[in-house]
Amino acid sequence: DGATALDVADGNVTVTDSLTVSGGLVAPLQINAQTGTTYTFVLADAGKLVTASNGSAQTYTVPPNSSVAYATGTTITVIGIGAGKVTLAQGSGVTINSVDSEKAINGQHASVTLLKTASDTWQLVGNLQA
Repeated sequence: DGATALDVADGNVTVTDSLTVSGGLVAPLQINAQTGTTYTFVLADAGKLVTASNGSAQTYTVPPNSSVAYATGTTITVIGIGAGKVTLAQGSGVTINSVDSEKAINGQHASVTLLKTASDTWQLVGNLQA
């Protein structure tokens, strides 16, 4: 009959098929606070803000689709809140396209966004430096 099952309990909504939202979905942006010098993105980072807080240089790696299968259209935003330079790295077989091939966040409190456009291809946009 084309109906989709929907459960609402204790303020939580469970959809057992697919959900289409008209007019946009408003919710607090979830934050994954990272403090180490290396980090590899995980599936749970999809659509989130990842903060990079360390005084030393940091490398954040985009894993290949064979390891972490993000949906095409996935975005991940990264803000460098520490003093250390944050560089985005390509995992095995991954291509990150960006203006002038720059892959580092341009200073403390600057941000970039990764956008997955194909299986192992991402666009990196934002406040970048070499």
